[in-house]
Amino acid sequence: METKNVEIKKAFSFGWQSAKKDFLYFVYVAAIAMVISGILGKLGEKNFIFAIVGWVIGFITTCGIARITVDYVRGTKRELETLFTEWQYFWRVVGACIFMGILIIIGLVLLVVPGIYLIFRFQFVTLFIVDKNMKIREAMKASTEMTKGIKWQLFRFALVSIGVALLGVLALGVGIFIAVPIIWLAQAYIYNSLLSGNIKEEIKIDGSVVATN
Repeated sequence: METKNVEIKKAFSFGWQSAKKDFLYFVYVAAIAMVISGILGKLGEKNFIFAIVGWVIGFITTCGIARITVDYVRGTKRELETLFTEWQYFWRVVGACIFMGILIIIGLVLLVVPGIYLIFRFQFVTLFIVDKNMKIREAMKASTEMTKGIKWQLFRFALVSIGVALLGVLALGVGIFIAVPIIWLAQAYIYNSLLSGNIKEEIKIDGSVVATN
């Protein structure tokens, strides 16, 4: 079996080139998602209703971002309203985040390393739910299979992502609106690359093949 490879340099190169090509589009996507969440988050400090609304919109836009970035990697540019149209995955993504969060917190409390391991193990769960319309358990199994043997590579990807985000913050703060889409696109690129090109064995979930060579 051939070794899977996380093409970090290519992923961020793709993210950067794509962000430059459709600069305003990705700035709008990031700004809409981040500004709405930020405003509702501030309002939520004083009003519980706003906190709930912000929480809901945050998860809906997470689903939309997954759809937008994965489809963009595959050559389809979605409309901006896609940020709010993938609500059908809302409860699955919420459930997955809660369940994974509990596992990760337990891992961090116990020995730290298991918690970090689980973060990378379940890195692609949301993308599997939105892209493949998977149930939570299926998506967790698929992400587990996809990330076998590449945890250290994903750790390096995370470090580069942090660096890109910091550069965005240092660029007068507004740079974050382009740095974040670059990271989103880089992750979607890696997901799609592993799914279609780098995975040399079948990923089977409940009898169905998710990816093959």
